[in-house]
Amino acid sequence: MDHSFLLPLQKTTHLDNKHVVFGRVLKGQDVVRLCENIQTQSDRPTKLVLIVNCGEILPGQDDGVSFPDDGDSVPGYPEDSDIKSSQTDLIIEVTESVRQLGNKFFTASDINNAINKYEKTLRYLNFSQDSFNEKIRTSKITCYSNLAACYLKLGQNSETLELCDKALSLDNNNVKALFRKAQAQFNTKDYEDCIQNLKVALLHDKDNKEIKNFLIKAQKLQDVITKKQQKAFSNLFGGSDA
Repeated sequence: MDHSFLLPLQKTTHLDNKHVVFGRVLKGQDVVRLCENIQTQSDRPTKLVLIVNCGEILPGQDDGVSFPDDGDSVPGYPEDSDIKSSQTDLIIEVTESVRQLGNKFFTASDINNAINKYEKTLRYLNFSQDSFNEKIRTSKITCYSNLAACYLKLGQNSETLELCDKALSLDNNNVKALFRKAQAQFNTKDYEDCIQNLKVALLHDKDNKEIKNFLIKAQKLQDVITKKQQKAFSNLFGGSDA
């Protein structure tokens, strides 16, 4: 007899009054939420989602789900916590603690765990119904910028640009976001936009030596491209008449 194992993420009324045994997730709810929140296109996930080595777990066997040993006992998704969206002060307290853990991981060059903590922080910040709270807004900017720094280290420039844009949508003069966006643009050889963002960043942090040096570097490469273009146009239109 064939059997199917389904993990529904929404109401499945079509299974009512059928020969179905229902259960619930006891551990690993974060994994379920992670799968649930992957973007879809035409009802298919845009990223590969695999369930491997599944089956019955016998008593005493390792279930593969470990509890974090970093002191973070807050569920990965606010929907699975006891926190209400109206509890702004509690959300701020929780997210600050999780974000600081992300900072520790980033400092230790544990980029993947840093990403996990920053993304978790953002889930709770976005869960808050007090979207106009200044502390909530500031923390969102910081997390988007920190995530951009993580993806920049991983060499994922498109993700870096997207996260910088999210930070800049909340504060268009944020120096760190401008600089990280410029670095990603430099990596993709978009020197013109890179230079523009560096100049804007310097307007708000004129003594930043790192940005100044990076601007000089970008301008030199852009000058090389400009000279090549000028030479190409000169050769194209500089010939004598037949």
